[in-house]
Amino acid sequence: MRVTTAEPPQLDVVEDGASGNARRKTKTAGIRGMRLPDGARHDASERAPPRVAPHRICQNVAMGQSGWSHVVRITRLFARALALRCPRCGRAPALQSWFVVRPYCEACRLRLDRGERGYFIGAGCLNLVITELLFAFGLFATILLTLPNPPWNAMIFCGIPVMVGAPILFFPLSRTLWIALDLTFRPRERRDDWTGEEEPP
Repeated sequence: MRVTTAEPPQLDVVEDGASGNARRKTKTAGIRGMRLPDGARHDASERAPPRVAPHRICQNVAMGQSGWSHVVRITRLFARALALRCPRCGRAPALQSWFVVRPYCEACRLRLDRGERGYFIGAGCLNLVITELLFAFGLFATILLTLPNPPWNAMIFCGIPVMVGAPILFFPLSRTLWIALDLTFRPRERRDDWTGEEEPP
């Protein structure tokens, strides 16, 4: 970094012929010629913080509020699904029996199959994935806790009932959670509301 030493200001004395008084003038040429270190700027606006337009601030606040409301909406959907209620309104049960989902919600008139044939195939896949993960977690935990001699025969005899019973126990939740997951990405469809034109099965 090169810094040029500025010369001290020089004073010139000029005689005023009329009054005889001495007037002093300061030469600032030496100050003007002083070189600042690299990276320094004379412009004060370069050092001032950038100003944000008011409409930008309003847009950022609105985006934050909309994002938070989206999180709250998703949380409510899945909380209602875990309670086996209609995920959209939560005011009516979603199941007619353990293995039968109601054709529509009696409170908000939501068609629980979203008007699509084969809609709950995804729920069956979700049920299968949850069952497999549960079995894998239980198997892994049992092996870790019983090393170096895991009880293989006991794991086999216990694992078979778990693999058979878990899908049955999780069946209702798989249906309501699937509806909640679908409503997360598709909040509103044209054929969602039950119009009464079709008789429920």
